[in-house]
Parts: sequence; structure tokens; C-alpha cells
Amino acid sequence: MKNEQTAAQGLGAWFDGRTVALIGTVFTVGIGVAGTNLASTSALRSDMNARFDGVNARFDGVNARFDGVNARIDGVNARIDGVDARVDGVDARVDATRIELGNRIEGLDSRLRGVEVGIAEMRGHLGLLGPVPAEPRTPPPPADAVRGAAQGSAPATPDAHGGGAEAAARKP
Repeated sequence: MKNEQTAAQGLGAWFDGRTVALIGTVFTVGIGVAGTNLASTSALRSDMNARFDGVNARFDGVNARFDGVNARIDGVNARIDGVDARVDGVDARVDATRIELGNRIEGLDSRLRGVEVGIAEMRGHLGLLGPVPAEPRTPPPPADAVRGAAQGSAPATPDAHGGGAEAAARKP
């Protein structure tokens, strides 16, 4: 009869107390499962946040180590800059020394030319015109010639400057 009254009001015959209890139980179980899921998700999130905080702390430690390494690298770079400055100073001193030695060599060259001119003039006054012929080295004289030289006689072969008995014989 009751079903007939509800059917008359527009609700189906299936909507009775058991259906309401069943739907209420499904909603209650769903809300319980959702609450449990939210609670476990919240615990999982807090665990993940704790782990991320640990990883972040490790990164901060690594960054601090890198800061120390970077400071040491900056110190090495400063020392290298100091060495570069000293090398630049040495380079400047080497360049100055090179220029000074070049000037000295040029001075020696001009003085040597003066000496060569003087020697040429002396040779001209002495009648020795032309270059001195370079004679090949002769083997050492025999023992008899050495004995004779030791006794005061002039050597038989001229020396490098055109001296000796032959040179004396050639002079007027």
C-alpha cells in the first residue's frame, strides 16, 4: 500500500527503505574511503616534503662546497694574474735588454769597421796589398827542424802572419 502511495506521488516502486539504506551505506563507505585516501595522501605528501627538504639540504651543502671551490679557484686566478704581471715585467726587461745588446753590437760593429780600416791603411803603408792568403796547415816539422829552432835558427815555414825565414827572405 505504501508502495502504491509512493508510486502515486511519482516515485518508483523500487524506492523504499531498503534502497535508501543501501544508497546511504554506499555514500557513507565512499566518504570513508575518500577520507582515508585523503589522509594517506596527506601523509604521503608530508613524507615527500620531508624527503625534498633533505635533498634541498644536500644541494645546499653541495653549493657551499662549490662556493669554497670557487673561492679557491678565484685565489688561483689571482695568483695567475700576479704571475702574468711578473711575466709582463720580465718580457719588458728582456725587450729592453735585447734593444740594449743590439745597440752595443752595432757599436762594436762600427768600431770593428774602424779597426779594419786602420789595419788596411797599415797594410797599405807596409806594402802588403790584398788579403793574406790562407795557407793550409802543414804537418808538424820533423824532429831535426825542431832541434834547429831550439838552437836559435828561424823556422823554415812561415807562420799565419807571413813571418818566418821565407818571409824574411822576401822582404827588400
